[in-house]
Amino acid sequence: PSNTTVEEEDYHHVSNTGSNIVSLRIENEEELMNSFSRTTGLPNATLWSLTNGSFNQKGRKENIHLMKTINMKDSKLFNQTIITYLNDSNGKSTGKSTGKSNGGAPLLSHNYIRAIVNACHQHGYESWPALKLLINTGRVSDWSCPMLVDTLLYPIQDSAAALGSSSSKNKKFTNKSQKITKQEMKRLEKDRMDLLEATLLHVQDLHEEAIVRLLRFVIGHSSKDTKYNQVNTILRYIVATPYNGSFLRSFLRSMTITETRFMLKFLHHIIKIETQKSSVEEDDEEEEEEENQKSSSQSSPKRRLDMAKAVGWTTMILDAHFQSIVMEGRHDDSKMDSVLRALSEDILELVETCKSFTMIKAQVNHLSKSKILCHAPVPIYSIEKLNAFK
Repeated sequence: PSNTTVEEEDYHHVSNTGSNIVSLRIENEEELMNSFSRTTGLPNATLWSLTNGSFNQKGRKENIHLMKTINMKDSKLFNQTIITYLNDSNGKSTGKSTGKSNGGAPLLSHNYIRAIVNACHQHGYESWPALKLLINTGRVSDWSCPMLVDTLLYPIQDSAAALGSSSSKNKKFTNKSQKITKQEMKRLEKDRMDLLEATLLHVQDLHEEAIVRLLRFVIGHSSKDTKYNQVNTILRYIVATPYNGSFLRSFLRSMTITETRFMLKFLHHIIKIETQKSSVEEDDEEEEEEENQKSSSQSSPKRRLDMAKAVGWTTMILDAHFQSIVMEGRHDDSKMDSVLRALSEDILELVETCKSFTMIKAQVNHLSKSKILCHAPVPIYSIEKLNAFK
């Protein structure tokens, strides 16, 4: 059993029928127990039958849709078919205001998701809308879909060339499909950034290699015509993503010295913002995050960046590139030296501020308990008499 929802347990059984895989879904444990005969122990044919059983009704529907979609050559038709299937299952394309679904939520088994993600890699950027809708469900797993990151970072020009060569044998058509205008390229890069943002928000098991690959891609595209706010948001999601320190440190060594300097400047900016942030701003951000969480998928985790995560990333980057940073800082005109000096000065100032706050820690704790401070000055050392007994 695997708990995919909070209120109910979902039992999945996969049966291989020839070349097709049909997934069975049982809503609760009681229904599972009643599906077998109490006298003979044999399964109920009307429930367990692979051809007309009620347990695998969604699995059969999903399998039929998958077999029809996976062999499509037309990328636009492939994209529209997946969007229609996901929207119809959720009741979004019916146009009714009641919000009732046609056949309930889609099953979205691991086999279906993995096959669709692999097919999106073949179809290229024209399948991004369908891939984004699938990722927004919160059911896509990076470990079960090895081609996910490759699909997200697939070059647009290579994708256009592959689509042109597979769509027609005519060379003239192929050359025409490879030509993408600058305006179209900007729109596609914007769509890719939206897809990366959805991935970082809804894919819960991104491993450390994938995190670093996405990080390097975003840094490489930060100097282009990408909006600063979107790059800043994606970098915040990356730093807020859960990770294993040992694995992440090893993959961070693949970053260049330019990427390292860029990331240290970004982390310095985050640390400075978190230092100057007031409690009112923090409350406003928490309320905004709660509203965004309600509007997004319930299975998606919160990606909140705080001081501890920014300092942790700074420490790991310095550890991973310590030797290269030292060699780079030896030059008089080194850009890394100015970044490290600014970061060091702000960190030392933050440490001194924390030390000064320790002097009034007792008064702050007293006020946090809604108690009134004494009007008279309290000496550093004092003796008070306590009458324990009358």
